[in-house]
Amino acid sequence: MRSIVVLENLDRVRWKKARHAYGSAGDVPGLLRGLASEDPSVRHDALWQLQGNIFHQGNRWEAAALAVPFLFELVLDPATGDREELVYFLVSLAFGYESDVLPFSVTPAEDPQRWAEQERAADDGRGERIG
Repeated sequence: MRSIVVLENLDRVRWKKARHAYGSAGDVPGLLRGLASEDPSVRHDALWQLQGNIFHQGNRWEAAALAVPFLFELVLDPATGDREELVYFLVSLAFGYESDVLPFSVTPAEDPQRWAEQERAADDGRGERIG
């Protein structure tokens, strides 16, 4: 069972006055609580909705900044399921979509050959990284 301490300050935020892609961010506390659920489908749905609301089409809304401390709390709590998904979401909030910052708009998993070529190109011929 999860400790209540993780999201204890959640209700101190004026979520209804904050905005996200669809208007008032009054739904964000419930979605953050959903991320703490023991049910994987509840966590998945909560993250899906949260991504669409506070990081809609790559745009960060006011509610995103308010949610970040709670996302960190959840990531740091070992009782949180799917923490790696939350870390990925936090990175997306900080830097944008991976296709915006990674070369070739693909990840290493999607095109390992192309990434291997880039790794070779980034060394000095002796297998040592340049830079």
